[in-house]
Amino acid sequence: MKRFTLNALVGGIAFAVFGIAAAQSPDYMIEDCTYSSQVFYQDYEAKTEGSYEGQRTDGTHAVNGTIYLENRSANFSCSYNAAGDTMVEFFAEQKSWPGFVRGEGSPYQANAQNGANNQNGAKDWDRGCEDAKVGSYDRTNKSDDYENGWQACKQQ
Repeated sequence: MKRFTLNALVGGIAFAVFGIAAAQSPDYMIEDCTYSSQVFYQDYEAKTEGSYEGQRTDGTHAVNGTIYLENRSANFSCSYNAAGDTMVEFFAEQKSWPGFVRGEGSPYQANAQNGANNQNGAKDWDRGCEDAKVGSYDRTNKSDDYENGWQACKQQ
């Protein structure tokens, strides 16, 4: 009986030590989340800051951050599963982006794919997006990039 109890105790300690070691570190989650913000905004040179906020009562981990884009800064947050190795939610532009987490892209990726990655197209797209967020539409702007930005952001 003592041998069984000792084996169970040693096994339990080993599981606890190796189970904790298997979870990703906060540094990994911060790096992954800040890089994800660069992918979301399609600006890989943008400076980012992130901080690990801890593990929630539901077991998920929270990371919050800020990305410094050319003309503005934007806040974002990421949630990770209990093991800390899989992002389960990305939040930016005041909404959750489940499609982005699943690899379906972001409105900024649509911007680049529609030819708006040139300087004027990107400005038109950004203007369309900003107009959509405040509920206006510039009928004099006939740019496809403006329309694409407006459509991508109209429900945010």
